[in-house]
Amino acid sequence: RNPLKCRSLPCKNVFARPQKREDRDEKDMMKLEFSNQKSVKAVQNSGDKYLNRTPAAYQLGEKVQLLICDETDLGFKAIVNNQHGGVLFYNDVFQPLERGQKIDGFIKQVRPDGKIDLCLRKPGFQKVTELTDVILDYLKTQGGFMTVTDKSAPEKIYRLFGVSKKTYKQAIGALYKKRLITFENNGTKLVTDKD
Repeated sequence: RNPLKCRSLPCKNVFARPQKREDRDEKDMMKLEFSNQKSVKAVQNSGDKYLNRTPAAYQLGEKVQLLICDETDLGFKAIVNNQHGGVLFYNDVFQPLERGQKIDGFIKQVRPDGKIDLCLRKPGFQKVTELTDVILDYLKTQGGFMTVTDKSAPEKIYRLFGVSKKTYKQAIGALYKKRLITFENNGTKLVTDKD
């Protein structure tokens, strides 16, 4: 069984790859079979032989286009920039994904064996810096107080901010160290000049 083989799926924008290997275009990815007017079957014939076998030259944090293929025990197999195979591990996925979905992602790492680890948020501390601004804006719109803390459920944190609990805790920790927020009454309070 080929883990990157995409089976029949309804989708609108799937890349097409010509049958002859020498005729293929780098942007093209899969063969399209029109089964009827309403659905498209995307079939990656012959396993993953059309994926680029040269070592990937991606950089940590590089933004890439992902095509979600199969769900596995570890996460989701994805095709990166129509060229290489990669994996989005479950601990880096905080939104529903479907086979055939195109989504922006980031390179988490290219391992020595050439395997590519992916994530949906920019890795590193930059994502935390961006989130601190989002949290401060949210606090301002809520009158300076929110009922979310570092002890809140991961689902609540994701619903509000679209990030993992780990990333959220890093962001509010950074805000707390800068003395921009305090924790009180089962919530987070924005520090004002009056405080």
